[in-house]
Amino acid sequence: MLPAVKWLNSNSNKLFVIDQEMFSLCRVVEDKNEFNSGDINNKLNTIKQLNTCAVTKQEQDTLRTFALDHSPESYLALGYSTGRISIFSAENDQTLRRAKDFNDTSKSISCMQWSYVDINKICVAYERGRGADYSVIVYDLHKLLRQHPKEQCVSIFELNLAEKIAGISWLKDEPNLLLISGSRGLRIADIREHGNFQSVLGVQTSLMGVCSEPTAGHLFACHSRNYLYIYDRRYLNYSPVHAIEACSSNKIINKISWHPKRSFNISLIAKDSGNFYSFSISKNAFIQQEKCEIINEQPQKNSNNNNNNTSPRSEMAGYAYGSKLFYVPGISKLGSFDWHPHIADSIVFLSSKFNMAELTKDLAIIKHREDVSTAIACDNEFALITGRRLKFENGFQNIPLNEDKVKILKQRAIDGYGYGNTLSCTQTLIDSSLKIIEKDKFADDDLRFCWHWIYSMFNSPDAGEMHKNYGTIFVGVRHILTGAKATSTIKHDEITFRNRLFINDSRLKVLRMCNWPNYSDREECKVVLDDLSASGHVEEIARVAAIALFCVQGMLCLEYLKEFNERVNSPEFIENREPEIVNSYQKMADIILNIFQRYDGVRVPNYENVCEELSDDVYLLAIVKFLARRDKIYNKIYNEIFESNIRLEDKLAFAVLHMDDDFLNSALDRLTNELLSLCPLSALFIVGLKDDPVSHMVLHRYLDMSFDIQTTTLLLSIGNCFQGCRFINDTSLIGIKSSELLERAIDSEDINNLRRKSLLCFRDYMELLNQWKLWLQKTFLCTFLRPDTHYDEADVRPNVANIQAVIACNFCGAPIYPSIAGRIENLRTPKVISNSTFNRRMGASHSARTRTLSCICRKPLPKCIICRRSLGSQAEPEAEMELMNSSNIKEKGSMIDHWFVWCALCSHGGHLSHIRDWFNEHSVCASSGCDCKCSLGEENNCLS
Repeated sequence: MLPAVKWLNSNSNKLFVIDQEMFSLCRVVEDKNEFNSGDINNKLNTIKQLNTCAVTKQEQDTLRTFALDHSPESYLALGYSTGRISIFSAENDQTLRRAKDFNDTSKSISCMQWSYVDINKICVAYERGRGADYSVIVYDLHKLLRQHPKEQCVSIFELNLAEKIAGISWLKDEPNLLLISGSRGLRIADIREHGNFQSVLGVQTSLMGVCSEPTAGHLFACHSRNYLYIYDRRYLNYSPVHAIEACSSNKIINKISWHPKRSFNISLIAKDSGNFYSFSISKNAFIQQEKCEIINEQPQKNSNNNNNNTSPRSEMAGYAYGSKLFYVPGISKLGSFDWHPHIADSIVFLSSKFNMAELTKDLAIIKHREDVSTAIACDNEFALITGRRLKFENGFQNIPLNEDKVKILKQRAIDGYGYGNTLSCTQTLIDSSLKIIEKDKFADDDLRFCWHWIYSMFNSPDAGEMHKNYGTIFVGVRHILTGAKATSTIKHDEITFRNRLFINDSRLKVLRMCNWPNYSDREECKVVLDDLSASGHVEEIARVAAIALFCVQGMLCLEYLKEFNERVNSPEFIENREPEIVNSYQKMADIILNIFQRYDGVRVPNYENVCEELSDDVYLLAIVKFLARRDKIYNKIYNEIFESNIRLEDKLAFAVLHMDDDFLNSALDRLTNELLSLCPLSALFIVGLKDDPVSHMVLHRYLDMSFDIQTTTLLLSIGNCFQGCRFINDTSLIGIKSSELLERAIDSEDINNLRRKSLLCFRDYMELLNQWKLWLQKTFLCTFLRPDTHYDEADVRPNVANIQAVIACNFCGAPIYPSIAGRIENLRTPKVISNSTFNRRMGASHSARTRTLSCICRKPLPKCIICRRSLGSQAEPEAEMELMNSSNIKEKGSMIDHWFVWCALCSHGGHLSHIRDWFNEHSVCASSGCDCKCSLGEENNCLS
């Protein structure tokens, strides 16, 4: 697969990059970081290009494929469209001048593969020639390479097929077996038996990139579109051992490769993706390096397994596959990669958009250890879940050390990110999270924009209407515009004269959502824009001037531009800014005011030069482009403004005012795709946040890019993204553990449902909070699992019972007191009540409702060790009455004195007030004959 990057075999610091036209050999030079010379692992890799030369001699003779052998000489074979094969030593012949060519047939070459064991054998797959079939030929190159260079190569095996050949591979444990992947089937051929196949497996689609596992030998992998297939050659009549959906359905796998030093570990990249996927497909994948070497030295042990008739599915029972996904910092789209043949944790990546003349900018070398369970990418480094740091080396620049990603997430959680109170859970969660992110130095603009949008939508005056009409408060632009046809209207202006706008009620809602004023009301425009420019920054004044012009308020725009001119010439601005910046802004102010004086309604004089002079401020540049739209074609100028670097909300507001329906839909599609690749959280502004596949897809994209499982979980929670799960909606499942509820909900979702991955994300973050011992935060977030809205109004909140605490019998599981939660809530509320009210609440009616002697299973209830009353009974009414009427705030906080507590060691207990009074005077248990020191005052508390 071209282009490609490969390490040489014999040299640990040389690699090459090859495409259809050029070959470049590079050397990796490692120098210790001068800023941290005490760390032997902190090295800076510098890549130097040793030589670059052309590989194609004729226009019709194009390079189709290549293959690097496994010998110390690093022989590289190049296969061309004319059937010519050129072989040279990449280690010794850097200019290809001593390359040996041979041409056995005139058919185009599709793929080649050197033998693992016999370094003289190479297998070549040819395309169909005139009237001929596709063919696979194995050559012995011993004489050609080592004895008689002028002699032609020897063909030792030839096979003709009527189907296209997608890939070939040798099997390491069987040097005479050849794996052939065709468009209609997989075949294993023995080169000693011409025309016969050991195994044949029919397939429905062509399987690409076939390659055999290099350590054990009996497994091989291939791929089709976004699926990775793992087969066991011993059971080729079975279906694949694993059929893994490696990446999203809109991606196509570009390359797969087994790890040369780790058993059962395979990696891949997808086309037009910046993610690197790693899979372990056996429970033996994480064996130590020494064991891997023993496996490699004892191939006979593996071959004895061929007589085992056990299905590979039963052989790997209990272990499906483990997957890890990494984002490679510095490379947005991966084109190729290669594991180092000798250094187990070193891997090189090549960008898909590389420049052969400047390779050092398009290569990245990473040291990737496999001795941890999870890794998260963050700001040019990989941080491990255990807190250990995975060293990332770019190869060409000094990567600054940043905080461990896990430490960042934990500190955010401790500071209150994603936490609030249950009285107004969503409101407090949003407020606290926005406050934390605004102060977080590791938060990027995408994350800050998302929380500001969440806060704005939640506190919007239209929030109730949005929820009623669209099923969510966090509505996207797409939701609002769907099905609404815009009408064209003409608005006249003193500066821009006649302007065509596209308006309807939905578009006006989008304007309010973007914090833009009503274009038709000058006074409203003035009030809103004054508020937006209240900070007095020149950048904000330029922005509101552009908004005024886009709202067809030309005179208002001119007022703000004059204010802009006064501001950039003020002493305060001149003192606080660099002289170069001051001169630039003063020059831009003069230019823009001069344009307004000379503007005739159509042309901007000297348009190209003016645009170049105003390029430092995107809003002033947008003003000039808007004025010139009649002279430079409307749609072209509108596209340029829409695709500029103005704020996202301003792009959308401009588009809904000035673009017709078709133009607007096309622009939104392009913008959404752009945001998904660069800042996916901002795409929620367009698609919205609710329980639908698009919202889940956007959050999954953000998770894949940032590995920020924390923010993803919080957005899933406040967006009610699980309300469509029927299992979670089941109101009969009250009192079930959150962990069990999650597991059942995950199992209830289809494996291809995006909501399932979101539930897995939520579950994983709950486990992370467990590891950090942040149980209050975990419990708070678990309340969002139930369907809920963000209002306290009874007509909006769905009729779903709240989760309650229930005291149950240890024998039959039945509630001892069915309404115990409500009773506890009444006792918790500090109210002054009358004796009659207290008697009604705690007297005869209470004893009639409470089972104080036994449960329905006739088992006796636990009794207080002090007063000998059963569980569910109250403490002394007189003491409770005194507590109710007490003016002491601390005493009012002890409304749970009637609750039962018990020791986890000896199981003795009773009313909290009685047990507390006992241990104020004693140090051992109150039960006769029990010596347990279950004291409330001990550091290791035994009482529950």
